[in-house]
Amino acid sequence: AAAAKGDDFESIWRTPPWLLVFFSNLFFGCAGFSIVLPTVWPYLREMHSTTNFLAFVVAAYSVGEGLGGWIVGELYLKFPEHPKTLLQGGMLLGFFAALLYTLAPLFGADLAPLVVLAARTLSGFDNGGRQTIEQTFIGQFVPAKHQTTSNSRLGSFAITGIMLGPALGAPLQAMHFEIPGLGLQVDGNSAP
Repeated sequence: AAAAKGDDFESIWRTPPWLLVFFSNLFFGCAGFSIVLPTVWPYLREMHSTTNFLAFVVAAYSVGEGLGGWIVGELYLKFPEHPKTLLQGGMLLGFFAALLYTLAPLFGADLAPLVVLAARTLSGFDNGGRQTIEQTFIGQFVPAKHQTTSNSRLGSFAITGIMLGPALGAPLQAMHFEIPGLGLQVDGNSAP
């Protein structure tokens, strides 16, 4: 990507399109975290899991986020010309994690909670990796005098996503249908 001109960062309305993509990406990544978090315990309870295991599932997201930031950061160092590919790979991993989360009951009573654990870890990995690439990219291509503004805007979108996530997820609580042929119930706990 070409470096943006310094005056492109003076106003949110003149922000380069790639930075707007980063803002929306982080907003929806953090909103997704806060949409799922309140549904984890009811979902695990349906699988007859314990509160002790709930603690592992909640912590797994953060562990995945830390690992994702570290591993994807190392990959970005080795392949700095491919941030778009790394971001798309992370999004694909995030989609796979969401699919695993929804399909967990199909793995049976013994494995379903472990599938939820793996899904939350992979979801965290995706979010941590994407944030690392976005922040590193800003450090490389945003002029020094605008990096603080760009990073604070990025943080603002993240916090706004976390705060608005439950409101965005509320309509999902009304959802309830069965996937034909699989006998899988999709509802407000498994849909996110």
